[in-house]
Amino acid sequence: MKSFVHLVLFLFLVSFAAGAQTPRRPVSSANPNAELKRLDREWFDALLSRDTLKLERLLAIDFKAVDRNGSLIDKKEMLAQIGSGALKFDSINSREFQLRLYGQTAVVSGVAAYVREGGTLPDLRYTAVWVKRLGRWQAASWQTTPVIVKGKLVTTESGLQYEDIVVGKGVSPVSGQNVTVHYVGTLENGTKFDSSVDRGQP
Repeated sequence: MKSFVHLVLFLFLVSFAAGAQTPRRPVSSANPNAELKRLDREWFDALLSRDTLKLERLLAIDFKAVDRNGSLIDKKEMLAQIGSGALKFDSINSREFQLRLYGQTAVVSGVAAYVREGGTLPDLRYTAVWVKRLGRWQAASWQTTPVIVKGKLVTTESGLQYEDIVVGKGVSPVSGQNVTVHYVGTLENGTKFDSSVDRGQP
């Protein structure tokens, strides 16, 4: 019996020593760039489908968002807006995805083009902060700001050309809504042909 115990102990020590000398393979980790790019797209898809269950998983419990008009909303308010249909979109196309990784914190930015009720809204630049907690990435913060492109001339189907010199801060109108605005109409050579400002009547 004593010899058997010594034999078992000897085999254990030999296998332990052999295991200690065997080089260990590095643990493969998921590509954070690909993972966060996928989550970025899941965020937009969840907004489109108004999937509050998916958003519940994607948003951290302390999530805060700053909308383009400067309003601050938390996770509960965000889920309520999505569920009620207040934030309803036809499509969302994102581009210019960029990631900066700081350990368990990631800063993601890009540009998103939203289409609502058939009308394309002005492009918005977004910045999101994702945190990895208990092995899972969740959005802790989201902020959107209008993309201002100075000198961008837009031509309508009728041939009218216009340029946004100063972009407003309010909610953009969508197709079918009426707006009241001031305008100054000029020819390409700069000759003024009409002006609501001169008449004092928007």
